[in-house]
Parts: sequence; structure tokens; C-alpha cells
Amino acid sequence: NHQIAPPATGVGLYTGGGALPCSLAAVAVPSLGALGPNCRFRGHFWMNETSEGPAGQLVGDFVEVDLEGLLARHFAHALHAPAHLRIDESRFRKGRLEEAAGMLVAGPGAIGRPLLDTAVVRLNMLNQLEPNRAAPLVSFEQLAASFRIDSAGLVLRGACPPKDSGAILIDHSGVLLGEPIRQPVTVVALLQTLGSAVDPQVPATLPTGWLISRLPVRQVDGSREE
Repeated sequence: NHQIAPPATGVGLYTGGGALPCSLAAVAVPSLGALGPNCRFRGHFWMNETSEGPAGQLVGDFVEVDLEGLLARHFAHALHAPAHLRIDESRFRKGRLEEAAGMLVAGPGAIGRPLLDTAVVRLNMLNQLEPNRAAPLVSFEQLAASFRIDSAGLVLRGACPPKDSGAILIDHSGVLLGEPIRQPVTVVALLQTLGSAVDPQVPATLPTGWLISRLPVRQVDGSREE
């Protein structure tokens, strides 16, 4: 667009009834390559490069998301399961996500016990794991939750059966984890969960630093962000 100063470049995508391999879309949006070699996207997306950074919106479905590879790319956690990520709405500006809502469904698979334990502590998730279940990997039938994240924090709602149980993680015997007791949870708590933080401060690591610069921040007043 040469009608604005400085000129800006934009890209728009609508897949129609088909699905686009994320490995191909990564040519325009490199971060999509992290979703795995078999991941495909169906929906619409647009982005403008501005002097302040990328700005745009995305709505659609990501199928065959490689959660194992995505998590291992940045964090020392284990989560092995095929996943489907639906984005009902998302908006980003200045290279930072401002808001997003959707649904994640994964399984069957296995999840690392350290990630479960940290989620219970940092995200205040309802813990129904057996105390003697100390294996490093916990098998599960389904992980399912709707989510909304914005400057106010993160809200998670369990979507596993039975309906309205608030279950986020289940196995053949019942509920393993329920949705957070108090919501929304802070973005800092999410970072601490992913970073395996024991200290109440956000861990000063490269992965969490990468996320801090991309996740929503709380508005303190009309002129300053936190």
C-alpha cells in the first residue's frame, strides 16, 4: 500500500472449503511452521506490516497440531497427543496478541507430571489426580477446553465429558483436572506454568521472554501498558 506513509505490505488468505498446509503458509508467517509438518489450516487470515510491527486477525481451524513438538520447541515439558485447535476470534497489533478465543481438543495421549503439578499450583486448577500417581508421564483420554485470553487474563472452561463437569483432562476412570477455581488467571501465571517456575517471579528465560513480548498485557491507564 503506497497510499500511506511509510508504505506497508499486507497479506490476506482465505482457504475456502480446502485446507492449507501450515508448512506452506510458513513462507508468509514463519511461526506457523512450529505447529508441525502435518498441521493444516482452514479459515481466513490477514496481516499488515506496519512501522510498529505486524497487525491483523485470524479465524479458523488448525488440525493435526503437533503439541509435542510445539511445547518442546520452547519448554522442558512433555505433552504427547494429536490436537485440533479452533480459533473463533483473534486479533494482534504491534506484533503482540491482543485477544483470542477458541477451543483446544487433544488426545488420547500422555502428559508430563511436572506440567500437571505446576498447572494445579499456578493456574489454580482443580486437582483430582491420585496422590500415588507419581509416574513421569500420565496417560489421558482427552484434553479439552475453551479459552479466552486478553488483557484481563486467561479464562479456561472444561469441555470434556460429562457435559458441564468443568473437566479439562480425563482418563478412562474419570476426571484428572478441572477448570481453574478462580478466573481469570493472570498471563504471568500462564508463563510460570509453562516455564516450570517455583519462584513467584516470572522465570527469566529465553522462552518466557519470547512469550512475554507476544501475549496480551494489562492496561494500567490510557497511556501505559503493564
